[in-house]
Amino acid sequence: MEYEDHAGVVTGAGSGIGRALSQQLNERGMHVALLDVDEERLRETRNGLPDPSRSTMLVADVSDPAQVSSVAARLVDLRDPLTLLVNCAAVLGPWAKPTLAVDADQWRRVFDINVLGPLNCVRAFLPLLEGAGESAVIVNVASISGMVAEGRLGPYAASKHALVSLSETLAIELGDSSLVQVSLACPGGVATNLNRELRESRGPVRTSADHWLTADDVASTILEGVDDGPPPYIFTHPATVPRLQAYFDAVLAAADI
Repeated sequence: MEYEDHAGVVTGAGSGIGRALSQQLNERGMHVALLDVDEERLRETRNGLPDPSRSTMLVADVSDPAQVSSVAARLVDLRDPLTLLVNCAAVLGPWAKPTLAVDADQWRRVFDINVLGPLNCVRAFLPLLEGAGESAVIVNVASISGMVAEGRLGPYAASKHALVSLSETLAIELGDSSLVQVSLACPGGVATNLNRELRESRGPVRTSADHWLTADDVASTILEGVDDGPPPYIFTHPATVPRLQAYFDAVLAAADI
């Protein structure tokens, strides 16, 4: 993928993987449109870029389609063609309660941000990606929990399962003839603000030796995937492979009828 003299949008750019991706894309010469609901954190990200002049701040709630459409309109006259959209914005949601104890409003909030958020952004930015007239990429950042569920993360895992399906459906519908390709990133444990309370509840923060990677590590792997095609799926944590293998083995064994 070309980065120099091109533009990309990163949602959830105020922290975590979104911030790390923004920094690495900017370092490669891309004009990065930083989108987040938190203006203060967004400004911190912008100030930390190698070249802040090659960035645009977009303050919006991804769960609100009107807000997303409004900020997308600001990029219509951008000099550089828009060839990348990375949907990172997400919330963990309730995790301490059993799934059935989570109320409907909490479920809606998680799905509004984690599923409808990426959908709103694809709707708003796809015309600009298609209008670039060259190869473009949408990366939806889901989670290994979107492939293999685990306890204490009911709403989050369900929303990421939905994002997996949404991404696969978009890839099918856009088809091989489209200049816009869809790639799905499914990280494992990443030590970010998103899961700080969850990590601390399980004791001291685990290191990468215990399969927790940094946001910079994950961002680098995602961009390596983008450079390679991109592939339909980007898995960032080798330690998650046995979980995937066990899951699909169980599914295929049950399907052997």
